[in-house]
Amino acid sequence: DVVPLIAVDPDDVGRVALKISGNMARLVGPQYGEAVVVTRAGAGIYFKDCNDCGVERLTITGGVHDRPFGPHDGAIVVRRSSVRVSNCVIRQNIGDVELINTRNGGISGIVGWDGAVLTVEYNEIVNNSWHGVVLCLDASAVIMNNLIDGEDRWSQEADGLDCSGIIVDCRARATIERNYLRGYPGGITVAREADSVVRSNIVETMSDWGIAYIGADWAPSRAIITKNVVYDCASGIVIER
Repeated sequence: DVVPLIAVDPDDVGRVALKISGNMARLVGPQYGEAVVVTRAGAGIYFKDCNDCGVERLTITGGVHDRPFGPHDGAIVVRRSSVRVSNCVIRQNIGDVELINTRNGGISGIVGWDGAVLTVEYNEIVNNSWHGVVLCLDASAVIMNNLIDGEDRWSQEADGLDCSGIIVDCRARATIERNYLRGYPGGITVAREADSVVRSNIVETMSDWGIAYIGADWAPSRAIITKNVVYDCASGIVIER
């Protein structure tokens, strides 16, 4: 089922531009040229209960962050679904500048939560107002060969938020390999019972950390961090317990 709408979804994702459920649903753009989806919503393309689905060769832009706090706002949002996102451009999903500047949250590039299973590869995720890719609440992903760039995302009068190029949090699991990340406060963050392999990435020009492992006695995390290049960050690799 593909449901186009600009409406509030009851699952805490706020306004949704396109909601997809079912099996083997694909959104595929042209091999040559550009297919642009302007979402005008906090959750742009929302996969819920969608098995073996995908997005390929689309440009997704124009997100509108329309509420004080939307932890699952993103250009692509995946819940209880298996989705492959490949060869897409996810850019300029900024939202309401005033809300961003009150540090209540912005719009991420890709959000996976509540058991989502993702493959994220060969994408350009640039100039959005929150995380590049965020996984939480038992989500899992393979994140490979992406450009995740936040250097110009605070255009005009927006000041910005504390956020990461990739964050794996709250029992999520990820393999993060051969990505190029630049221009965020934080590069790659593994926190709160997350489990990740972070390998062969290039992380540069972060205003805070390049790679961070954040654990606690009540919520231990696990991370294998190997063969990465971290350059021109305020801190290289941060380990907090």
